[in-house]
Amino acid sequence: MKTILLLLCLSLIVVDGETDLALVARRDGTPHGWTEAATPSPSEHIRWTIHLKQNNLEQLEKLFWAVSDPDNKKYGHYLTVKQLQDLVTPSPSSFEMVEAWLDRHGISYVRNMDSIEVSSSVEMASNVLDAEFRIHKHVNGMEVIRSNQMSLPPHLHSVIDIITGITDLFSIKPNVFVRESEDEDGDGDDDEDQEVIDPTVVTPHLLRHWYGIPNDLAGNNSLNSQGLFAFNDYYSAGALQKFTENFSLPEPIVYASGKNCFPYCNEAESDLDVQYMSAMGRGVPIFFSSLEPGQWMLTAAENVLKGERLPYVVSISYGYSELSQCLPASGECQALGYDSKKYVDRTNVAFQKLGVLGVSVLVADGAVSGNCPADSKRFCPTGNCRVNQTVCPAVTVTRVNLTSPCHLPMGLRTASCDAIYNYTSMNPFNDAAKHFVEKNAKCDVIFDVRYTVLPSFFASNCSCKDIETTTHGEWTFKGYEFKRSNGDIFGPVFPADSPYVTSVGATQFVWNNDNTTVVDEIVASIATGSKITSGGGFSRSLKRPKYQRDSVENWVKFAAGSTAPPAWSFDRLNRGYPDIVYNGHNLLTFVSEYRTDNCSCETQAQDGSSASAPALAGMFSLVNDELLNYNQSTLGFLNPLLYKMAKESPDSFRDITMGDNKCTSFYCCRWGFSATRGWDPVSGLGSPNFLPMRDYVRKLRRIN
Repeated sequence: MKTILLLLCLSLIVVDGETDLALVARRDGTPHGWTEAATPSPSEHIRWTIHLKQNNLEQLEKLFWAVSDPDNKKYGHYLTVKQLQDLVTPSPSSFEMVEAWLDRHGISYVRNMDSIEVSSSVEMASNVLDAEFRIHKHVNGMEVIRSNQMSLPPHLHSVIDIITGITDLFSIKPNVFVRESEDEDGDGDDDEDQEVIDPTVVTPHLLRHWYGIPNDLAGNNSLNSQGLFAFNDYYSAGALQKFTENFSLPEPIVYASGKNCFPYCNEAESDLDVQYMSAMGRGVPIFFSSLEPGQWMLTAAENVLKGERLPYVVSISYGYSELSQCLPASGECQALGYDSKKYVDRTNVAFQKLGVLGVSVLVADGAVSGNCPADSKRFCPTGNCRVNQTVCPAVTVTRVNLTSPCHLPMGLRTASCDAIYNYTSMNPFNDAAKHFVEKNAKCDVIFDVRYTVLPSFFASNCSCKDIETTTHGEWTFKGYEFKRSNGDIFGPVFPADSPYVTSVGATQFVWNNDNTTVVDEIVASIATGSKITSGGGFSRSLKRPKYQRDSVENWVKFAAGSTAPPAWSFDRLNRGYPDIVYNGHNLLTFVSEYRTDNCSCETQAQDGSSASAPALAGMFSLVNDELLNYNQSTLGFLNPLLYKMAKESPDSFRDITMGDNKCTSFYCCRWGFSATRGWDPVSGLGSPNFLPMRDYVRKLRRIN
């Protein structure tokens, strides 16, 4: 991965006319997936946020652990928003220094708990930050206005933590795979609906039955609510209505905030989230928050704190790879232009703030692989390949002036492979690939260069070492040879690997021979028929929390030796994830045909841990509802409770002991994590049994 120099050098001085400016952020070029386009109009308005340095963060974290620990006398004694504000809000002088600077330039702003939201023209921002703005376009169609650098007056450095919305460029992906049904007229009506086409389709009724949630159980407490985030995505109200009518569910209440971005944004993720959170958390209102283009997790988490009403459970279906965007351990980041560790730390503080207010945060897990030996025994498990076997399963491609190699097919969709392919130069790349194939005709080499048409793959009848290395133009091709120096095997995903959230993995159901009854539950994997593989593993930089120490050590002692990848490939002293799993395969969902709020609608079967997280979040909302009805505090941060529950009430979980996450979304690696007895870094503690889980909470809270 190309190293980006993060310059925080106060010695670089630029004259502002009123005061000197010192460089605080610079991004060398654009991250993968983004391209610079035209210069925006000077009068165009942009929004950016100044995050001030917060107070009492050590005290905040101590309080977070105390109110979340069932064995602590402060358990469940959450703060009010006012108490939280008094604890962490920067000093009045910090706000006044920044606001005086903005006032001098006539810039509008709004003060929040510990940040200042700014609205200005491009011209104003250029002047005060010494920034040169360009329109940046992402491959998914999203456009944002950003600069490659920004500067600040030196006297503000001591009070400002980071500024977002100026240099940062995020590549945000939900972990969901969509398969359209065969609903020919596209109206979503049950003219032989998806259940007839595929008897193993998963419905809200099936989920409730399998996890033991009474079918008539619904929330009724007026104080209860749950929340969802959406990035470049929105839900269709018409599709939601069709979903509820199809399954005879009560009409959910959804409070939407943010811009309805139809028809210019995606839909499938938000439809899935809203439909299954409402189906599992029946009767509990949903706060749906649509983030502006370019905004990411820190903004989303802080928006919850600004809402008029606090959702007590929040589900997040998105994440980014530490490998492809940010490396919190080193502070290097291609996407931000400033120290990425600050961004991750600040986001984790936001999760702590939600925790001390009694909010549960659930995040869909995920993982990416790159430098991992492909498994020739599980070659092209999704099918539709031109050949069914290979001797050498992978090829390494390098490009002039790029330091990170691309290992295909395992590295598909990683940042290094995006850079190697470079969407703007596909024809020269294709020529280089054809040259490689021609030079290796004796090996019957097949190399599919259609990067956006999956599965893309490589196959050969020769061993990797016998494949001839070729160079054509900027690209060099050679048979894959595993080297630790070529990059990490696994890429953990943030915020799923944060110790301050509940990480949720995906399972799939196993049916009997005639597909009429679910008989078991295993880890979701493309090797076993799922369209995605559940994530899991260990963070590269975030340390293991106390609540999972015993579980991880038991896994290391009794299971890791026979099922884990090489010991040097992960750090067991770091945060292990996921914490819990839920079905994430073949969920029947309704979507509008034309990305609108209205139908006609069609049915889709969707896969992903981003299907698991909102459904599970809805289940926990039902527990919260009962607690509120008994005038009890909500569940809050779940993990200390879940790990204690697994020890004291093992029937609260269904232990998942079959499956692994050795495959990516398209291919399989020789290494990965396997499901075992007890906690493991692919199925966590297992999937929930609702009634024993609820009974345990009742006993803990002394509810008769």
